[in-house]
Amino acid sequence: MGIDLGGIAKGYAIDMAAEALKEYGVNSGLIDAGGDLRVIGLNRQGRSWRVGLRHPLAPSRLLLSILVEDEAVATSGNYFRYFTVDGRHYGHLLYPRTGTPAESALSATIIGKNAMRADGLATAAMLHREGAFAFINQVSEIEGIVITQQTRHPGKVSVHVTSGLKDRVELLDRSAELER
Repeated sequence: MGIDLGGIAKGYAIDMAAEALKEYGVNSGLIDAGGDLRVIGLNRQGRSWRVGLRHPLAPSRLLLSILVEDEAVATSGNYFRYFTVDGRHYGHLLYPRTGTPAESALSATIIGKNAMRADGLATAAMLHREGAFAFINQVSEIEGIVITQQTRHPGKVSVHVTSGLKDRVELLDRSAELER
């Protein structure tokens, strides 16, 4: 077993890159570090950036898009980094008290001004089990999305969105249910 700074290191690097670009007079851009990102200003058309979130049950497809402006977006989930034993997936995110894989939410996404904070909070939300969405709602100055598998339809997902994102999220998968 190893412990690393993977929960915040990518976010920190993104923030440093954004600050460096701003110092050089860049007022519009997108920094992407393996899915966690930060946008600077508006896009070329003078509008908010539209970024996509992958479907955790089918990562080659987009589940939804979010409009962001001068914000960071960080997602944590167990759908890319996992191993399988006897047909069961074991993700890389572990509950600190038990050492067992986090299994409640499929993914948690945080939108905020700081990529390092968003990165850490996305991972923390995944470790709050069924309370992931409540955890996000308690943290100031962020918005969030929690994706869970529907119990009655195992191949479908529910998308839980904080109130500040309700007009900024577009569902791209018609089989998913948006919970606001």
